[in-house]
Amino acid sequence: MTIGITPSLTSSYTDCLLICLSVLLQEKMPFCGPKCSLCCTIVSIWGIVQLVLMGVFFYTHSVALAEDLTLKEHYDDLNEFYKDVNASYEQNAYNCWIAAFIYLVTLCVSVHQFWLNNRVSYQV
Repeated sequence: MTIGITPSLTSSYTDCLLICLSVLLQEKMPFCGPKCSLCCTIVSIWGIVQLVLMGVFFYTHSVALAEDLTLKEHYDDLNEFYKDVNASYEQNAYNCWIAAFIYLVTLCVSVHQFWLNNRVSYQV
Protein backbone atom coordinates (compact mmCIF):
# COMPACT_ATOMS: atom_id res chain seq x y z
CA MET A 1 0.00 0.00 0.00
CA THR A 2 1.39 3.38 -1.00
CA ILE A 3 0.78 6.50 0.95
CA GLY A 4 0.58 9.89 -0.69
CA ILE A 5 -0.79 11.46 -3.79
CA THR A 6 0.53 10.50 -7.19
CA PRO A 7 1.69 13.55 -9.12
CA SER A 8 -0.19 14.58 -12.20
CA LEU A 9 1.33 14.12 -15.61
CA THR A 10 2.14 17.81 -16.08
CA SER A 11 3.81 18.17 -12.70
CA SER A 12 6.07 15.19 -13.42
CA TYR A 13 7.10 16.81 -16.71
CA THR A 14 7.70 20.09 -14.88
CA ASP A 15 9.80 18.33 -12.23
CA CYS A 16 11.84 16.58 -14.92
CA LEU A 17 12.36 19.87 -16.76
CA LEU A 18 13.48 21.62 -13.57
CA ILE A 19 15.91 18.82 -12.75
CA CYS A 20 17.40 18.95 -16.27
CA LEU A 21 17.67 22.74 -16.09
CA SER A 22 19.40 22.64 -12.71
CA VAL A 23 21.88 20.04 -13.98
CA LEU A 24 22.67 22.18 -17.03
CA LEU A 25 23.14 25.32 -14.94
CA GLN A 26 25.45 23.51 -12.52
CA GLU A 27 27.54 22.20 -15.40
CA LYS A 28 31.10 23.37 -14.92
CA MET A 29 32.22 22.86 -18.49
CA PRO A 30 30.85 25.05 -21.30
CA PHE A 31 29.51 23.38 -24.45
CA CYS A 32 30.46 26.21 -26.80
CA GLY A 33 33.56 28.33 -26.96
CA PRO A 34 34.09 31.97 -26.03
CA LYS A 35 33.89 33.29 -29.60
CA CYS A 36 30.76 31.31 -30.41
CA SER A 37 29.02 32.38 -27.21
CA LEU A 38 29.94 36.03 -27.82
CA CYS A 39 28.67 35.86 -31.41
CA CYS A 40 25.40 34.23 -30.27
CA THR A 41 25.01 36.92 -27.61
CA ILE A 42 25.39 39.73 -30.13
CA VAL A 43 23.05 38.07 -32.65
CA SER A 44 20.48 37.45 -29.90
CA ILE A 45 20.54 41.09 -28.79
CA TRP A 46 20.10 42.26 -32.36
CA GLY A 47 17.29 39.74 -32.96
CA ILE A 48 15.44 40.85 -29.83
CA VAL A 49 15.66 44.55 -30.78
CA GLN A 50 14.62 43.97 -34.39
CA LEU A 51 11.75 41.59 -33.64
CA VAL A 52 10.32 43.70 -30.82
CA LEU A 53 10.34 46.76 -33.07
CA MET A 54 8.79 44.83 -35.95
CA GLY A 55 6.12 43.52 -33.59
CA VAL A 56 5.33 47.07 -32.50
CA PHE A 57 5.14 48.23 -36.11
CA PHE A 58 2.87 45.33 -37.05
CA TYR A 59 0.69 46.01 -34.02
CA THR A 60 0.32 49.67 -35.03
CA HIS A 61 -0.59 48.60 -38.61
CA SER A 62 2.40 50.11 -40.35
CA VAL A 63 1.72 50.47 -44.08
CA ALA A 64 5.35 49.68 -44.90
CA LEU A 65 4.76 46.09 -43.73
CA ALA A 66 1.57 45.55 -45.74
CA GLU A 67 3.36 43.28 -48.21
CA ASP A 68 3.97 40.75 -45.44
CA LEU A 69 0.28 40.19 -44.71
CA THR A 70 -1.41 36.94 -45.64
CA LEU A 71 -4.50 37.95 -47.57
CA LYS A 72 -6.68 36.41 -50.27
CA GLU A 73 -6.31 37.51 -53.87
CA HIS A 74 -9.82 38.93 -54.19
CA TYR A 75 -12.40 40.27 -51.75
CA ASP A 76 -16.07 40.95 -52.48
CA ASP A 77 -16.79 42.66 -49.17
CA LEU A 78 -14.78 45.59 -47.84
CA ASN A 79 -15.56 44.74 -44.20
CA GLU A 80 -14.17 41.22 -44.66
CA PHE A 81 -11.00 42.71 -46.17
CA TYR A 82 -10.55 45.06 -43.18
CA LYS A 83 -11.18 42.20 -40.77
CA ASP A 84 -8.56 40.01 -42.46
CA VAL A 85 -6.03 42.85 -42.59
CA ASN A 86 -6.45 43.58 -38.88
CA ALA A 87 -6.20 39.89 -37.96
CA SER A 88 -3.10 39.44 -40.12
CA TYR A 89 -1.36 42.48 -38.62
CA GLU A 90 -2.07 41.23 -35.09
CA GLN A 91 -0.96 37.67 -35.86
CA ASN A 92 2.30 38.90 -37.37
CA ALA A 93 2.90 41.10 -34.31
CA TYR A 94 2.38 38.16 -31.97
CA ASN A 95 4.66 35.98 -34.10
CA CYS A 96 7.41 38.61 -33.89
CA TRP A 97 7.06 38.85 -30.12
CA ILE A 98 7.18 35.05 -29.73
CA ALA A 99 10.34 34.95 -31.84
CA ALA A 100 11.83 37.75 -29.70
CA PHE A 101 11.11 35.68 -26.59
CA ILE A 102 12.92 32.70 -28.16
CA TYR A 103 15.86 35.01 -28.85
CA LEU A 104 15.71 36.04 -25.19
CA VAL A 105 16.12 32.40 -24.16
CA THR A 106 19.02 32.08 -26.59
CA LEU A 107 20.55 35.23 -25.10
CA CYS A 108 20.36 33.77 -21.59
CA VAL A 109 22.06 30.56 -22.71
CA SER A 110 24.73 32.48 -24.64
CA VAL A 111 25.51 34.83 -21.75
CA HIS A 112 25.71 31.86 -19.40
CA GLN A 113 28.15 30.13 -21.75
CA PHE A 114 30.20 33.31 -22.13
CA TRP A 115 30.35 33.63 -18.34
CA LEU A 116 31.42 29.97 -18.00
CA ASN A 117 34.15 30.43 -20.61
CA ASN A 118 35.56 33.48 -18.86
CA ARG A 119 35.35 31.83 -15.45
CA VAL A 120 37.08 28.56 -16.34
CA SER A 121 40.77 28.41 -15.64
CA TYR A 122 42.57 25.94 -17.83
CA GLN A 123 44.85 24.04 -15.50
CA VAL A 124 46.76 20.91 -16.42
